[in-house]
Amino acid sequence: MISHQLLRKIKNISITIICIAVTLILVFSLTKSNKEQYFLNIKNDIRNLNTSLLNNVYIQEEKEENIVEKESNKTDNSLKIEKEDNNIQQKNKEKVEPASTIIEHNSQQQEVKPTEGVYVGLKFTGSMTAYGKDCCGSEPSRQGITASGYDLKQSLTYNDPTYGSVRIIASDRNFKLYSIIKVDDPVDGSYNAIVLDRAGSIIGLNKVKKFDLAVESENFASSSYGVHKNVSFEVLRIGK
Repeated sequence: MISHQLLRKIKNISITIICIAVTLILVFSLTKSNKEQYFLNIKNDIRNLNTSLLNNVYIQEEKEENIVEKESNKTDNSLKIEKEDNNIQQKNKEKVEPASTIIEHNSQQQEVKPTEGVYVGLKFTGSMTAYGKDCCGSEPSRQGITASGYDLKQSLTYNDPTYGSVRIIASDRNFKLYSIIKVDDPVDGSYNAIVLDRAGSIIGLNKVKKFDLAVESENFASSSYGVHKNVSFEVLRIGK
């Protein structure tokens, strides 16, 4: 399609041709030789103008064709890039979906059986120490009073409404007070114990020594009981 600029050029050329025609009429009275030379010059000028005009038209058309071709190539490349991006996204989605399924499956397994904290049915193994009822208090009146308020001097066992007579143990704060723990000791055998007291910093769920058992005296705890190793434990009840 010929642009407005090219049309303006054609209009100017047409005006020039009209002016030349008028000039021809004015110089009609010139001599024959002069007329022939004059007409020859005009003919050459018209030929040059036509040649220039055609060249401008060809150049303009070629430019417009190149622009259209570039736009077409640009559109084709954009469609190609968009198609490649869609293929990449689809492949990534296919890779992610199986991982999501695995994560969901693992989450369901964790809900069935927790892997951290204390819960009923938790089993673990460790060592066990002991402490006397005369422990932990500079004042004799405070000795033997557990964190729950139970007085060890009255009895080294506790009468639980559900589990009956149970031994008394001290633990870290991972175990709530009044939790029931089944103890399977290679030395003392199997028995149930209740958490009524808090132990020192070397005792705990994540420590080697898990619990401290209340016994008749500090002397018995250190000289006779010592440390019982390879003791198995099972949480039967979470306390309050």
